[in-house]
Amino acid sequence: IWSCTARSAAFNLASGAPLSITGTNTYINGRGQGGVNGRPDVVGPIEYLKHGKAHMTGTLPNYYDDSTFAFPDDPQCAGVTPLQATQGACSQNALADAKTGTLLVVNSKPGKLGNLGDGIIEGPGSFRFDLSASKTFRLSENMSAQIRIDGQNVLNHPILGNPNLSINSNNFGQIPANEVSGARKFQGT
Repeated sequence: IWSCTARSAAFNLASGAPLSITGTNTYINGRGQGGVNGRPDVVGPIEYLKHGKAHMTGTLPNYYDDSTFAFPDDPQCAGVTPLQATQGACSQNALADAKTGTLLVVNSKPGKLGNLGDGIIEGPGSFRFDLSASKTFRLSENMSAQIRIDGQNVLNHPILGNPNLSINSNNFGQIPANEVSGARKFQGT
């Protein structure tokens, strides 16, 4: 009985995808998820928005620290008529620096395309380490049998997807559960 052993490893490393912050925009309605996301306006320094880092929390992972941003009412809400309680129904948020209160990003005005560029944020990257091993046994001159085991993500490292980047969402910066994967998997044949 003659046998042959084979082993292989694969290290998958991917940088994050370019992502965009979104807000309500009536100029380009229909762009983005749900048909209401559009390009907001930059009104303050946004440099640290570009460099988020995914981290696990007690519930779902976040792309930014919880204490980084505040979400005051969008300044446009002050211009909505107070008649029939419509001003209180304005649900648009702005993105502000939590420490200074400085507004950073606001929804663009109706009929105006916002000035925030597309793809300015780099999403979370990922890595995965896979292993494979097999052993082939020759049973006769023209027959053999093989035992094989494959392992995906053997380090069991979470693979985090893209965060919610709508400034009007209460979950801004949170990575939804359906965007988290990476369970270790083994398969034998």
